[in-house]
Amino acid sequence: MKLSFKNKDNAPNIKLSKITYLLGTNRSGKTTLINTLYNGFIAKIPMTTNGVNVEKETYNVINFSDNTTFTNEFKFTKTNDLKKIIYKDIKNQLDENKILNDVNEIFNTIDNLVNEKLGKDLKYMDNIKFDINITDVDNIIEKYTDIYINDYLLDEKNIPKSVNRRLLYNTLELTLSKEKENILLIDNFDLYLDEEEVINIIKFLTTLTEKYDLHVILATQNNLYPLIENKESIYFIKKENIIQISFIDSIIKDTLSSNNDDNYLLLIEQDLLDFKKRNPFLEHSIGKIALYENIEIISITENRYTSSTVKYLSPEEQQFYEKLKEKIFDKFDNKDI
Repeated sequence: MKLSFKNKDNAPNIKLSKITYLLGTNRSGKTTLINTLYNGFIAKIPMTTNGVNVEKETYNVINFSDNTTFTNEFKFTKTNDLKKIIYKDIKNQLDENKILNDVNEIFNTIDNLVNEKLGKDLKYMDNIKFDINITDVDNIIEKYTDIYINDYLLDEKNIPKSVNRRLLYNTLELTLSKEKENILLIDNFDLYLDEEEVINIIKFLTTLTEKYDLHVILATQNNLYPLIENKESIYFIKKENIIQISFIDSIIKDTLSSNNDDNYLLLIEQDLLDFKKRNPFLEHSIGKIALYENIEIISITENRYTSSTVKYLSPEEQQFYEKLKEKIFDKFDNKDI
């Protein structure tokens, strides 16, 4: 799916995979881009998908910010979509009038006793009357529904943040439509999750894309480049500029040919694979160079390590990282589009 924005300065053109990843540090512009995409998909700002203008309600759009939690989503308020989904079919099977009559009859008994007491105790004051009146079954659901997870009352204090986030993802299928194309946007999707949990979430989302007409856009501030199999689905963001790094193999070829007097055109796939095998931390380092500012490339023998350092094992690897760093910085500076 190709996205294009109209009348918006510096808006990127993006090609969505079934799952698309936006990688950028804090204040890089990830959230701004997520909000722009969300507003485009709900037709709040002009956007086209595959050359067609997006209209209101073209897509079923689900947007989770990094503050969205299962606890908040499952509070049974009138505007809560999950509540509507869960109770929609059930309410159709209920005789709401009978339920309301029965409930109000009970409350009327309480009202009568309270008002009788007020009439005796407050004789010399203005007439005061209490009336408990339930007008909708939703009133009952909102006020009297408690939710338990593994026998624990659903509460921010009782549930660890990582569990709260995982539970949120477990409800995703309830929000997906079988009639419309679905768009799911999640900012800082791996918040509170460890690497194994992130891998499991990605696998789960992949199964949903196979089951539904669904595109997923995931933003993160972490270096997940090594965990993502489809590198073409990754966009890096710095200072609200967005790039893809689809030139890794060409830089490897350039490095090999300059070091070994090999003909660039004669290098084969096996040469690239051998280079990658010689450098076990290659993907992690590539992700760091693309993700972080002020990257320093140093020897493995140096006894220091930060988020801004990338270590090389050999002069060949050093040359590769230096070429990659220059290429990526040029892309972000729009010197090489």
